[in-house]
Amino acid sequence: MTSRVNKKWTVNELLSLQREYELLEMDIFDIALKHKRTPNAILYKLNDEGLIDDFSEARGYDKFYKQEENIDDKLASITMTNETMTNQSIMNRISCLEDTMSSIKMVLDNITSKLSSKPVRTRDF
Repeated sequence: MTSRVNKKWTVNELLSLQREYELLEMDIFDIALKHKRTPNAILYKLNDEGLIDDFSEARGYDKFYKQEENIDDKLASITMTNETMTNQSIMNRISCLEDTMSSIKMVLDNITSKLSSKPVRTRDF
């Protein structure tokens, strides 16, 4: 969808942008789709080209602004959930490591006790 991100704007693309915004009265979302750019990129370019003086006056900006707020809220929620999941995952791994270390210690203690109870045979040379 946004395959033209960070690509330089061509003269033809700028002419299309002006025609679509001024003559066809398309909003920033429709223009972004057509140009394979983000709505934010369209806002900046409309401003750079003098087609708007302020982002808030751009056609479709209200929809964009509300969508951006919702995305920020969702990202914050996901981040908190991921942090909680990560902390729980770390705690589970620590518990598993503790259990493993305990098992290894028991095996080593068992081996040590068996070795110390057997007489060590040595060869005479």
